[in-house]
This record gives sequence, structure tokens and C-alpha cells, in this order.
Amino acid sequence: LVPSRQYSLPLWIKVVISFGLIFSVALFLNIHSDYIHLLFRRVMYHMNLLDSRSLPYLDHKVFVGRELSEIQIIQEIYKPHPPIISVVGPPGFGKSTLAIHIGHAMVADGFLVHYVDMRQVSSKQALAEKILAGDSGIVAIKNVTVERLYKWARGLTHRTLLILDNCDVILHNTTDLQTVVEKLLDNSPRLKILITSRKKVWQINQFTYPLENLSSEESCTLLQRVSRHEGLNSTTCKSIASLTGNVPLALQVVGAILN
Repeated sequence: LVPSRQYSLPLWIKVVISFGLIFSVALFLNIHSDYIHLLFRRVMYHMNLLDSRSLPYLDHKVFVGRELSEIQIIQEIYKPHPPIISVVGPPGFGKSTLAIHIGHAMVADGFLVHYVDMRQVSSKQALAEKILAGDSGIVAIKNVTVERLYKWARGLTHRTLLILDNCDVILHNTTDLQTVVEKLLDNSPRLKILITSRKKVWQINQFTYPLENLSSEESCTLLQRVSRHEGLNSTTCKSIASLTGNVPLALQVVGAILN
């Protein structure tokens, strides 16, 4: 028997092939980096590994009748202009609930999301403290200057959504905070701002989304979910919903009492 002869490639060919493979992998990762980053963040989100400490708890059972609104607002967030989306509507219509759901959806889609309850903000310095505290994961940061907030905006490398919830309380101090918001947007093209309020807050270029009350069918669904009362038939539900004006918060209160 003649022993088989092993064939070995010359060293220079091995080097060329190795460099070619490395270059191909690097090129693929560069071209598809956004998709890989999005996939990675979605996996982490569903494993509860993403940091969304600034976002309140996500309660799916009270999110009824706002699915289309969520889709339409997210579509506006992905558009380059305008940089501000304002959700307006009377008290109890579910503006905050909608904003929180959108925030969690944007986290899953690869956005960095910062949530600020404006009821806890009395000045532009307080706003800077809230945003930077949420960014660092620290409960509170004191003695923060607004310039530091602008520096934070300039350093954003990922698409970022800032949710300013309950902006009605800042109507008495709207000029100073409007200046802060305008400078934030000037310092970062990657930043989008979602506002909730009873009426339009600032005279800035923004997309305004008016929130309406629920339909009778949606009201019945919400009432049944919150009350967990199987004995509520359609006629009873619609009667109760009519008395509440089909307002989500009122329906939740009634449902909790029935529960």
C-alpha cells in the first residue's frame, strides 16, 4: 500500500484566506450592525435584561382601545420630523398609559427610553436631574447644571426617546422649559420627545395627537378585564360605560370596585 500524501496550502495562501474571512465578517457586521443591535436588544428585552428602570410598570390589562394610536404614534417617532410628538386629551383618557406602552415598545425596538413625570419637576435644573438620574440608574442626582444635560444630549450615540408625562403642571413655567427642550433637540439629532398633556404646551414644531374616549365595545372590554366579573353581560357593561362617559380611568375605578 502506498501511503496517502497530505496536501498543505502554502502559507501565503492561508494568510490571504484568513484576512479575507476576517474582512468579510467585519464588512457584514458593519452593514448589518443596526439589525444585529436591534435583534440583540429585543432578545434582552424579552429576557428582562434591558435597563428600563425609569419606565413605570407595564399593565397590559388596562391597555384597551389604544392599539391603533400606539401604532400611529410610533410611526411618527420613526419619522425625522417633527422631533416632538404631543399626546393631548382630557384627564383620565389614558395619555400616560399610552405613553408608557409606547416607551416599552421603543425599548424593545432598540431605543434608549427616558421617562420623566413632570409633576415632580419644578425647574429646568430639576428636569436635568431627573433625566440624568434615569440615564445613570441612580435614584437621585443633585446639583446638576443644565449644561451637563446638553452635553449628555450631544453624546447620544443611539436613538433616544424622552417621555415627558403630565406636562400640564409646567404651564406656569413653560418658557424656561421650552428653551431647554429646544436646546436638547438642537444638540442631538437622535433624540425624540413624547409629551402628554391636556392641551398643547409649547409653541414648537410638533405632531399633535388628540386622544378620544373609548367606544362602548372597548369600554366593556376594559370593564370586564379590570372587574374580573364574569356575570357582566353586554347590556350591563354598556349601561355602566355610558354613565362613565367611556373614560378609561373612570371605568378602571368602577371595575376595581366591582372586583
